Amino acid sequence: FSRPYANSGVVLVVSSQSSVRRLNDLHGQKVGVTVGTIEHEWLAKHGFRVSVFASQEDIIAAVEAGEIEVGATNPVTIGWYQHEHPSTAVRIPHGYEPEPALQWSVSVGLRGADDALIKAVDIAVARVIEQSMPAQIYAKYGILYLPPSGRGHQ
Repeated sequence: FSRPYANSGVVLVVSSQSSVRRLNDLHGQKVGVTVGTIEHEWLAKHGFRVSVFASQEDIIAAVEAGEIEVGATNPVTIGWYQHEHPSTAVRIPHGYEPEPALQWSVSVGLRGADDALIKAVDIAVARVIEQSMPAQIYAKYGILYLPPSGRGHQ
């Protein structure tokens, strides 16, 4: 793998009327999760009530319809949904930071790469980060860009 160019992870999605800002704000509410995902397993293991859905898009639709107050998805899915539905009230809570166990680094996968190729790709990744290219690309599609932090799982 190359050096990370972004962070990603699981984010909460809520309607604009929700007071939920972080996991600790949940007081018995069910969290919409996609069946069999890391967030499904982690939230259930840590005592959160979950409501299982077939897809992340179904979770967002359920939050939009008021069927659930909170969903767990990724920034790409909610960003694209907001891009395609500009009037939606569904959003990531302001100031939300992903739970450390539910975030990871995004890198370039290099199959069978030697040290020289890894070094060359790392240099290229550093250059595009320095020029803010990932942030610009993410923004074009309405997706929240989280710069690499070195935290999380790769």
